[in-house]
Amino acid sequence: MTDIILKSKESTAITSNPPILATLKWETRTDLDLYCFYVTQKNEIGKIFYKDMGGADKYPHVYLNQDSKKGGSETMTILRPELLKYALIVGHREFESGAGSFESANASAVIENETGNSVSVPLHEKNDYAYWVAIARLDFTETGKITISHAETYSKADVEQAPVIKTDGTFKMDGGKVEFKEDKKCFVATGVYGSWQTPEVRTLRDFRDQHLLNHPLGKTFVRCYYRFSPPAADFIARREGLKRLVKSRLLDPLVRRIRSS
Repeated sequence: MTDIILKSKESTAITSNPPILATLKWETRTDLDLYCFYVTQKNEIGKIFYKDMGGADKYPHVYLNQDSKKGGSETMTILRPELLKYALIVGHREFESGAGSFESANASAVIENETGNSVSVPLHEKNDYAYWVAIARLDFTETGKITISHAETYSKADVEQAPVIKTDGTFKMDGGKVEFKEDKKCFVATGVYGSWQTPEVRTLRDFRDQHLLNHPLGKTFVRCYYRFSPPAADFIARREGLKRLVKSRLLDPLVRRIRSS
């Protein structure tokens, strides 16, 4: 059994005896999410995360064990490493968490094989405003081995766009799709309209994504909103009269204004 702790930008190799476990660990109640961006031997690009958790019987046989919303750990299992060329192990911090560093949560990735060899990939940098961090890069191109590299690369401040991995195993931050846990966004609007899937809430979400998040002041507003609105949303949701007032005097006019612009 071998236990290795990687230093910044360091690499090491272990045998690829399956299953391979890649675990994101952290010590606070912050809602972190584990992503695995992968490239297959056929040069197919994909990702496994809380919205598509993969499956043991689903190609390429990579799956996420759970969506842990109150701290702890999430584990990605790779059952058929011979089907992959590269994998990028990524941490995502929920937008509603406000400012806070992955490092301050003592976040790290641990990569293990079936024979008990373990490689820990800690985070060293304090970065309060990044929502994404690429933690470890796994290279499966050498038969029977996995080369594990300390990646620690952060997204730009307040940017919700996901990283993207390329077929040669390199990756780019801030180049992919915006990722939100939609059931946890638009707190007040969801409480007033009853569901985050209503046309009104979708209109507000689209305005957030297409306009507010494209401007510095808009990003600041959204970040503050997600930090402070949950208690207000809960207060409003439990008072029918107040819900009707917020709907008729605030949200309905705002939705009409957005749709007419």
